[in-house]
Amino acid sequence: MKVVSDRKFGEPPMSPVRTRGLICIVAALYIYARWNFGTLEKLGIPVVEHHPLLGSVRQMYKEVGALNDIKWMHKYGQVFGVYEGRQPQIFICDPELVRLICIKDADYFNSKRQLEYGDPVLNEMPDFQTLEKWKLCRSFLTPAFSSAKIKAMNTPMREATTDYIADIKNSIKNSNKGILEKFAVDESLHTMLTDLITRCVFSIKINDRNDTDNEFSKIVKQLLTPSEDNQWLELVMWSHTFPILRKFVPAIFGNTGIQRFRTIFRQLMDDRRKSGVKKNDVVDMCVEWADQLDTPQMKKENVTELTIMCQALVFFFAGQDQMSTLVATTLYHIATNPEIAKKAYEEVDTVFKKCNGELDHEHIPELVYINACINESLRLYPFFYRTERVCTKDWKNEKHNLTIKKGTVIQFPIWAANRNPEFNEDPEKYDPERWMPENKHKINVYSSTSFGFGPRNCTGIRFATEGMPLVAAYMLRDFKFVIRKDSEIKFIPGGPFFQPHSPIYLDIMERTTGKSVSAQGWNFGVLEELGIPVVEHHHLLGSVKEVYGEPGGPNDTKWMKKYGPIFGVYEGRTPQIFVCDAELIRLICVKDANYFNGKRLLDFGDPLLNEMPEFQPRKSLKPSIVPSLQLPFTSAKIKMMNLPMREATKDYISDIKDTIKMSNKNGVYEKLAVDESIHTMLTDLFTRCAFSIRISGRNNVENEFAKLVRDLINPSEQIPNMTLIQWSHTFPFLRKFTSAPTFNPEVGHKFGKIFKQIMEQRRKSGEKKNDIVDICIEWADKLNTPEMKKFDITEVTILAQALVSFFAGQDQISTLVAITFYYVATNPEIAKKAYDEVDAVFKKHNGIIEHEHLNELLFVNACINESTRLYSFFHRMERICTKDWTNEKYGLHLKKGMVVIMPIWAANRNPEYNENPEKYDPERWMPENKDKLNVYSTTSFGHGPRNCTGMRFATEVMPLLTAYLLRNFKFVGRKDSEIKFKPGGPLFQPHEPIYLDIIDRALEN
Repeated sequence: MKVVSDRKFGEPPMSPVRTRGLICIVAALYIYARWNFGTLEKLGIPVVEHHPLLGSVRQMYKEVGALNDIKWMHKYGQVFGVYEGRQPQIFICDPELVRLICIKDADYFNSKRQLEYGDPVLNEMPDFQTLEKWKLCRSFLTPAFSSAKIKAMNTPMREATTDYIADIKNSIKNSNKGILEKFAVDESLHTMLTDLITRCVFSIKINDRNDTDNEFSKIVKQLLTPSEDNQWLELVMWSHTFPILRKFVPAIFGNTGIQRFRTIFRQLMDDRRKSGVKKNDVVDMCVEWADQLDTPQMKKENVTELTIMCQALVFFFAGQDQMSTLVATTLYHIATNPEIAKKAYEEVDTVFKKCNGELDHEHIPELVYINACINESLRLYPFFYRTERVCTKDWKNEKHNLTIKKGTVIQFPIWAANRNPEFNEDPEKYDPERWMPENKHKINVYSSTSFGFGPRNCTGIRFATEGMPLVAAYMLRDFKFVIRKDSEIKFIPGGPFFQPHSPIYLDIMERTTGKSVSAQGWNFGVLEELGIPVVEHHHLLGSVKEVYGEPGGPNDTKWMKKYGPIFGVYEGRTPQIFVCDAELIRLICVKDANYFNGKRLLDFGDPLLNEMPEFQPRKSLKPSIVPSLQLPFTSAKIKMMNLPMREATKDYISDIKDTIKMSNKNGVYEKLAVDESIHTMLTDLFTRCAFSIRISGRNNVENEFAKLVRDLINPSEQIPNMTLIQWSHTFPFLRKFTSAPTFNPEVGHKFGKIFKQIMEQRRKSGEKKNDIVDICIEWADKLNTPEMKKFDITEVTILAQALVSFFAGQDQISTLVAITFYYVATNPEIAKKAYDEVDAVFKKHNGIIEHEHLNELLFVNACINESTRLYSFFHRMERICTKDWTNEKYGLHLKKGMVVIMPIWAANRNPEYNENPEKYDPERWMPENKDKLNVYSTTSFGHGPRNCTGMRFATEVMPLLTAYLLRNFKFVGRKDSEIKFKPGGPLFQPHEPIYLDIIDRALEN
């Protein structure tokens, strides 16, 4: 076999000596790179997985460092090791260790690394100076931020902020929209803070302050923007293993910005010297400092002009970015959370009113909630995500079983430590309440390390805690911040110290133009003006595609989880406010019901369906009508209905038993569509109770009454042109051209025909049964009276009341009872309690459950209540604001005509009021737990004057029917047993059949 060499012709072979030398060099480099590997493992602490030579440095530059630290903490614990190149570092997230290292034993950890940044100015940063040099520099810096100096800075802070606000207002006016769209809050604040800091620190104003490319802003951008040129990235990473490579790497920070700052600041110092003016600011301090450079002390610590300039530069860029990030994230969370917004705006308005519109230094502490919001932003999003110490002498702590040798680098991963779940409940949640005075005792002060602790903490902490609440308060006083589709807090890779992020976009409007909401005119933008989050939507259709294309109940729940308990939805061009907050539901439905006593007039494609009471105007719901509709459902009438309910139920049970016997399958009825079967049975039960007639084909799912209701509530199959239906929500006149209405009009015609025949037979017989038929006859006999004519009450109105009571009762009850059986069949613990209770109550009352006995079915009623909470057939209820309404607590100002929707499924799953809301848990309804429930957090039957008329009927029949069926049958889950919902339009939530096997308990053994 011929061997081909890569060596060029005439080139001498490498000598053995050279080969061995090369091998030795490589081996030496390998040994050098890995010399410290194993150090951390010997300490007995977990160590982050790492590259065999680079350590974990790749994650530092190629991933979002702050988020990476959090991931490591969750994986490795509160104390873990990281190799940054060849350097071992101990990461500390334990607040007690933070206290020991930064305060109690600070003399053991009083140094920091001296790092090379590629520029002599940046190499002088105070955070990485030797101890003695840092002490000297700190002695000059500290007086610039004394309490007296900070108090004096309040005036230039206010002036810069009010100038900034004026600029924004001009931009809003020039937009001709009353709203400034896609406002990059953080970038805008960054530019504004450039002006604010130069006024306070350098005593100069920036002429082009509202230009994001003004000279000072450009300097900071050039300094902090991570380079998009990654050609040097590999070399930078390898320099952590082989520091000599640092000499060949360009400056980490932008040299252009630094050089420009040096030129400007030197000019400022020269001008100040020449003027002889004393302003007691950082410039004066630096001039004084520079005049002492030739003293022995300065020379000893090698303090030069570059040292002085670096102190000014670091404060300048660090202050800008830390403060702009924190104020921007605070405004973002206020925009996305109505509850936080309400509290923030209320406090700001109160404090400004108290101080006559001028927020002096003395009033900053009164912004208790605003400061809490900023503290929470500071906890979650500090710009610098790590701070460090170097151990200067051996340190040992027996309690934590930790020994640290001199020279070891200690890192405090701020983002991770601030999210330590042991000391911060629900650490990822933005929750300003944890910083309120009544909760502060729960906080471990060392569990939030954003400004550092001890002698080497942040110099500018006083400046930041004065400036941030001031700027936030002024902004909130004048503007409403509104969430957008592209609003997000998204962080990007940025190296080992600070955590850059993408722009934070919000819409912004003046509060004076956005205080009240009207439902008149072209309506897109109306909800945004209210300052509540708005569901993403088509620019013409709104969110109507989701209304028809997805199951409504689950969709509303998804929206609540994303947007909060109060949010806006455009149904076509109609703005709607969705309310899932229990207290607000109480106000709208009960306390202030006279402001919300209307409902929309909807066109269902049939005059009978258009007269449904749920959607009658208030004028039609006059006293003579509402009491009449409620008469069949008085307590006395419901008690009388118990007998026909039991008779219908027993007949139904008898039919099932006969079917089981005929099946010859050992007492098992396989794949019973429980909901459909109960639905058919309820047709018989309801006609007995409401119409006093029996259906001859009661056990036939195709009997006339059962078919009527089924056809009525399956609208999606009746609509051949869904697109036109959807567009009709934007252009209502299109409803005339849809080939089929929302409901099948044949249902109305058939029911009307049948019911009129029932009424005629009742008239002829002369019988009085005090049921719905008698009431409707009484109505019909009054149709020619002035009262009926005034409110346009016709025969169609009367028939509609009977129809709605009929189909709504059937579907709500059959759905809820079927779902209760599903959970009994699939949950052995629930089944045991239910069967035990049913058997005990029937035994106690000799096999008959009458009206008086239903209250003894505690667990059965609890199961039905839980089914009602989770699976209400009607998934929304609504109100129309009939006169202007204002609630300062919620910051809502609604104009007459605004549609308010209570999304029942979502409201019933509000996690604020229902622990573990998606879990089917009847125990929450048991007597010993009922005091934990907020009655307005479950809205399935509605509240107030316009609640469900048939609620008493439903709460009588559901436990009765459930108990009788459980007494006789065992329900068994199948492979195909499931609760699966399907699209059903804006009102009710249809579902697929619920299949169970059913066993006759008498034949079970």
